Amino acid sequence: MLAEWTAQNRADVDRVVPVAPAMGIPGVPRFLTTGFVNLFDKLPNIDLPGESNLDHAYVGESTEGLVATFLLARSVEEAAGDNGPAAGEVIVVINPDDNQVDPGYVSDFATNWNERSGNVAIVELPAVGLPHDVIDPDQPAGDPDLVYPVLLDALENGAAAG
Repeated sequence: MLAEWTAQNRADVDRVVPVAPAMGIPGVPRFLTTGFVNLFDKLPNIDLPGESNLDHAYVGESTEGLVATFLLARSVEEAAGDNGPAAGEVIVVINPDDNQVDPGYVSDFATNWNERSGNVAIVELPAVGLPHDVIDPDQPAGDPDLVYPVLLDALENGAAAG
């Protein structure tokens, strides 16, 4: 989401490549996400349990962190409703198998974002069961040999990458 915020607000940035931005929860209607944010924004933090086989990865989530992420997403969406991104070019990378971020919602947002500016492209990773974290080479279900060339091409060549 920080990459999308940067794209929306920073005209001094030439190219931004958001990867699986957290804009919505898979299988959860938008109004429920909004309700979650409104409720948990007023309550004390709750640490939600999680699992990881990686010794260097965080385990679980916190409601404060999730609220902050979705509030940032909301601010980008509201700003994008008025105009497209300020950055020169945006390549939104979508993981169709993401089970933590709603890839359909991200795709719809990127499509609408592009209609306002003409400078947003979508690159979809292959549907091969990749996890949400496609960057960490130690992810058990990850595939850096597949993902890294796609990301590097988007960073280096922009919209020509897709």
